[in-house]
Amino acid sequence: MMHVAENKVSSIGRATRAGGVATVLALSLAAIAHAGCSKSGAAPAENDCTASQALTNGVLTGASMPLKSLALTFDDGPGARTIELSQYLKSQGIRAGFFVWGQAVKNDGSGSSVLEQLIADGHLIANHTETHRSLTQHQPAVLTDAEIVDELRQVDTAISPFVKDGKFLFRPPYGHFDAKTFDVLEKTDMKKYVGPILWDVGGTMAPPNRAADTECWKPGTLQTVTGCGDLYLKEIDNVGKGIVLMHDPYFIEQGNPESGGTYQMVQYIVPKLKEKGYTFMRVDEVPAIAKLLPGGAGATGDAGVDEATTDPGQTGESSSGTDGTNPCP
Repeated sequence: MMHVAENKVSSIGRATRAGGVATVLALSLAAIAHAGCSKSGAAPAENDCTASQALTNGVLTGASMPLKSLALTFDDGPGARTIELSQYLKSQGIRAGFFVWGQAVKNDGSGSSVLEQLIADGHLIANHTETHRSLTQHQPAVLTDAEIVDELRQVDTAISPFVKDGKFLFRPPYGHFDAKTFDVLEKTDMKKYVGPILWDVGGTMAPPNRAADTECWKPGTLQTVTGCGDLYLKEIDNVGKGIVLMHDPYFIEQGNPESGGTYQMVQYIVPKLKEKGYTFMRVDEVPAIAKLLPGGAGATGDAGVDEATTDPGQTGESSSGTDGTNPCP
């Protein structure tokens, strides 16, 4: 599995050097009306927004979460130590979200058993596309509409048996998502996914006191486990709450799970976060996200669905406003 991860780390590095900040376009009110709050193409009944889900007109972050609360999320797995990470989190009473990469699930033939363990340990499995290509950028080539849909659908086939209670969540690679991508997916059965789910912590190391494990383990910015963990602790304290982005399959020496990496860093920061009084929720329990899922738990505070700007904000790769736009107000 790790040779795939090595190629993936290189692609992340190229994307960061090429531009880094994703521009997520806000959708028009007409697009919102077109999307509605229903899984089907039929117009929803007035105020019928419970037990429904759909893509949103912008991005979902942790803006609606209470202070001192965190939702840990992990992208690009499964990897060599994902099961150990899963079991460690369970031992700490933490349920996380794992946004899996389709090729990693299929690569070594053990993907299904890893997914089974994640579910057994109380975590949520979500969609991070099949090949991890940007859904919006033109390098190396722009995706066709059919390819955009297939990026989600292939992973959907793999993870659907492990998705409990119809809670389908989606995070686009690099946080790249725009009006065209929304329009393409909204016309298909992949509109069942709630997303795009982005993050508040962990997107970039570019400004001081910011964190990103994918950059921690790269030559040129290489950190120790504790050094990278301290960056996460500083950013979390600065932000105060939110969805935390990490990546479970990567290590200081790619291909060497014993060299230290995200798995070990999580073991370093979790006790310190608990000492500071932070609590943990699963990403589908973030109020603004829960409101869009079956069951329709009401959001509190800011709705947390943010229209995009080009300001990197807290997400690093994409922007985060706090206007509370929500297709199910």
